[in-house]
Amino acid sequence: MDLVSCFFVFILFHLRCFDSVQGQNTPYSNCPDEFQCGSSEILSFPFFKPTQPDCGLCKVDCDATPHPVIELEGVKYQILAKQNVFVTIKDPILEKFLKKKSCRSFGRNLSLPISPIITYRVYPFLTLFRCNSSKKRFQDEFSYRGFQSYNGCESFTLYYNDSSISYTGFTLPTSCSVIQLPMASGFESKSNNSDLFDMLAADVSLGWTVSNKCNQCYSSGGRCQVDSNNKFLCSTGEGKGTLKKRHLRTALLVIVTGNYTFFLLFLNL
Repeated sequence: MDLVSCFFVFILFHLRCFDSVQGQNTPYSNCPDEFQCGSSEILSFPFFKPTQPDCGLCKVDCDATPHPVIELEGVKYQILAKQNVFVTIKDPILEKFLKKKSCRSFGRNLSLPISPIITYRVYPFLTLFRCNSSKKRFQDEFSYRGFQSYNGCESFTLYYNDSSISYTGFTLPTSCSVIQLPMASGFESKSNNSDLFDMLAADVSLGWTVSNKCNQCYSSGGRCQVDSNNKFLCSTGEGKGTLKKRHLRTALLVIVTGNYTFFLLFLNL
């Protein structure tokens, strides 16, 4: 084999090696931009299918019927529809309780995960204070603040007003707890005698905001995680906590022999 032939064999071999290296992706870089979920909904990050656990932050069961299902803090919700960065979710168990006007409805607290990676929000919701019925001294305090009360449950009294806000700066008595439930859209309380159950609903709009660090990590082929201290961590799936950028180094070698001049380009990724 003459020198020219050897040269071209050498070049083809290294180009093949280069293509092979370029084709290697991180375990998290093959995630779809969006995917079909259920009969009609198109979802995307931060949602992911159970078969693609590295592709998002919130697992969704697209095979569930009659609607896809997500789970938040141990409660399963059906996804009814998606609009931009919101999805309408429904608690089917709460729906049954509300239809029966059961006091078990007030055990279905709308609790959202707390994470440095993603922040969830819901709207509209109703904040209620659930207090031990045997502690009558709270009634004047809540009445003074403009709250209505519901006494239809045997072991506790509920205090509320028709506003989708979280109350801050309010010292909560030790025998009271805060619960939040979806609020019926467009509901307006007409009097203090309005039925509390008429104010409530089983469905609510769920929105989310993914942190900038997580967005950058995901777009670079990494996976957003939290460590034991609940601090952000970007994983590449290689056992290391941070996503390393690829560095491309090149070297040019010129060989002059006889009547030929060869330029060799070496790549080191």
